[in-house]
Amino acid sequence: MENLDSVFNTIFKYTTTKKKGNAIGKKENANEQVEQKVNLAEQNVPEEEATPRRRGRPRGTASKRRSKPKNHQNPPELLPKGTNTATDIILKIEIDAEWFTKEFNGTPPVARPPIFITLQVAQSKGESKLRRIFQHPQFNQFTSQADQEGVFHVDPSTQPLPVTGLRPQLAPGTWKGETPLPDLLGQCFSERQPREDEKIDHYPKLRLITTIYYTFADIIAFLGLRLSKVLIEQLYAGKSIRLPGRWAPLPHVISEKRSDGSVVDRQLVIEIRDLFGIEYESLQSTAAAYNVPMPHKDLMDDYKDRMHLAYTDPTMRDKMIQYALGDLVLAELWEAYQHNYSKLCEIFNVTPKLPPPNTKGALVAHLFQLVLNSTVKLPGDFHDIFDIRRPHERYSPLKDVTPPSISHLLKGYGCKSLAKSE
Repeated sequence: MENLDSVFNTIFKYTTTKKKGNAIGKKENANEQVEQKVNLAEQNVPEEEATPRRRGRPRGTASKRRSKPKNHQNPPELLPKGTNTATDIILKIEIDAEWFTKEFNGTPPVARPPIFITLQVAQSKGESKLRRIFQHPQFNQFTSQADQEGVFHVDPSTQPLPVTGLRPQLAPGTWKGETPLPDLLGQCFSERQPREDEKIDHYPKLRLITTIYYTFADIIAFLGLRLSKVLIEQLYAGKSIRLPGRWAPLPHVISEKRSDGSVVDRQLVIEIRDLFGIEYESLQSTAAAYNVPMPHKDLMDDYKDRMHLAYTDPTMRDKMIQYALGDLVLAELWEAYQHNYSKLCEIFNVTPKLPPPNTKGALVAHLFQLVLNSTVKLPGDFHDIFDIRRPHERYSPLKDVTPPSISHLLKGYGCKSLAKSE
């Protein structure tokens, strides 16, 4: 027990580094950075003041990514309760969108919603990753004149703007329905809204694991306003985007037409994985801290608030698309974050049974709990001895394999009461 203080300090230091390319490495300024972050949290500094906006990320280039060790193994990802692996489909994607909100006379917008230009989607299939870019349907319908910096006109009836110098699979297409899911799943899939009397809760599920960074606008660009309004009612309020039950069912049906002519309807269920909580910094800074390169991040520094001009300018369009696709590094960032977590568990000789939490504070608390439970052992019948209720199934998906721990005792009695007792 006398070493727990030093263990906690080590965990906290290794999970709050700010040095470029050193998620685990030199930690000379760790204590000073920890104090600054704790002060921000205690002062309840607003999100906009504590962190830069997504489009105002600091300049810099990430260093070469650290190679993954041969014996590296990530903690298992638990499937949600009720998942039927025979009928459910699990689709992992990461998304990012480009948009503009500036009024055409140059004044800042008051309550103007974003006008989406492109949607970038990366789809993970095993070890491979397919990146795609779509010209957003909203931009297809947009017709206007730009401000004094240039004039352009987009005809709503035209096809997506032509692109030169890019591979065909990276050239912008578009989609006709409410979401681009049928385009991602294949030609035999379609989508529709449920009928008024249709009960879709018992349908098989299309489980969409969606990784984003910081902004809910990317979700709106992907799902559209109707589904986004349903989803936003279920979100936790906080710095990062989180769902209380991990999975959120949506009133949307994805239909699959099979070769025998039968049709299988599935309900769309979404999980949002927001990686902003890893460091509470810009994507570029976070990627640099975990050795994930973003070589195209500085291509559009002069067009941050007027991406529509770059996209409609034939001389700038290729660069703009390279810049947009360059933000699709979230799968690599999540992999590096899990590797960092696995190394910490290896240092403290603990075995994780769950993936790492998505926020820094939760990661520190979780690691400390693992170390505490592995250090202090309790008898198997301690629940009866101390009259403490066993963990509820809802909060403990590993109930059957979770041994009694000191954490349950501390939660049941409280640290102060336990310290005063015999």
